[in-house]
Amino acid sequence: MTTGNTNQKPKVVTKLFRRTANQDTQSLSLLLTLLEMIRKEIDTEAPSQMIAVFIRVALNDGITMNALVEETGMSQSSISRNIAALADKHRLGFKGHGLVCTMEDPSSRRRKIVSLTPKGKQLKRRVIDILSLRH
Repeated sequence: MTTGNTNQKPKVVTKLFRRTANQDTQSLSLLLTLLEMIRKEIDTEAPSQMIAVFIRVALNDGITMNALVEETGMSQSSISRNIAALADKHRLGFKGHGLVCTMEDPSSRRRKIVSLTPKGKQLKRRVIDILSLRH
């Protein structure tokens, strides 16, 4: 049998909940800061797919196009379109962002390898620096 008001949470649980809510807010704020910084670098209208592809390449420099398809769950055409936009020449002849480059795999000419350019490595470093400052 309990006594007292059962609707009150113990102080320890309430304190823990507040701390967790504050951490959630900080984490979401950090994510938003990073997304905005990446969008400013790439394109203020950059879709989340493009940002996700850039981050995948940054995580695994030298990844193949097929591995990007498998890891992201995007179609081959979506990956190709986003890689073209992140590279030097966007489809339809528009200038790309110069963050990645592609090359044929020497062991299989049909396979394309995607790597960060110096500009892409610089953006990756800035993202990591912001994450490091927050932890």
